Amino acid sequence: MKGIFSVFAASVFLLAGCEPATVSAVSDVQYASKDATLELNRIQLPDGSEISSVGRLFQYQFLQNDRGEFDRYTIHSNDSLMSVEGSVFAQLAKAGYARRVRVDTPGRFVVNYIKKGTAPVTATYTEHTVKAEGSTVKSRVIFTWKAAG
Repeated sequence: MKGIFSVFAASVFLLAGCEPATVSAVSDVQYASKDATLELNRIQLPDGSEISSVGRLFQYQFLQNDRGEFDRYTIHSNDSLMSVEGSVFAQLAKAGYARRVRVDTPGRFVVNYIKKGTAPVTATYTEHTVKAEGSTVKSRVIFTWKAAG
């Protein structure tokens, strides 16, 4: 199983340098996650908290490596990266999460959202310019956390 995943991951990596393509709507594709429920524009974290209305869900990945299994969600937004982060933090603060900033540089902001009794959620916010179905994507956020298992 790991061999197939490695070949798939290598193929995706090699194709990443190809010409940009138009982004298709997520509603056309169904994704499944072990510990998170995925709905269009809403992510449910393992503790039941939700992140919603911060952009358009672009991709879900279930990753396996030597450190464990991880859920990863990529969201594209028409808002600035700090506007998206502010919205996410407001939602998670209400759910009892604290924020620990790891990287704060122009065009990139990385933060861990921490709540006692649950896996930390790492969010990487970046400036990201992509033409997606008639609108320009200004930022991208990638949420990652260790899957329960």
